[in-house]
Amino acid sequence: MLRVDLQCRQSRDSGKRGDGRKSSELGLTPRDPAVAAATAAVLGSERVRRLLSERVADGTLPFHPYNAKWRGAHWVLVALAELGYPAGDESLAPLCE
Repeated sequence: MLRVDLQCRQSRDSGKRGDGRKSSELGLTPRDPAVAAATAAVLGSERVRRLLSERVADGTLPFHPYNAKWRGAHWVLVALAELGYPAGDESLAPLCE
């Protein structure tokens, strides 16, 4: 586990970096420049782009939500949450239906 954590911290994909703690646990507010930079890094990461790349015109994914392991809406939303994707993105609403 430590090896994986170190690999993630050294990754060029900002969606993999970090120690898993929320900014609030570190005493930071959403307006803090470090939090804003981390949020921008997650939004612009290759991993997030790939997770959302298969959405169709109505914003849904063309796979069964649960059974399409790692490709269905459930799995994509879980992965985004684990990466620290910011709350409030209305474009993700179709994945919740």
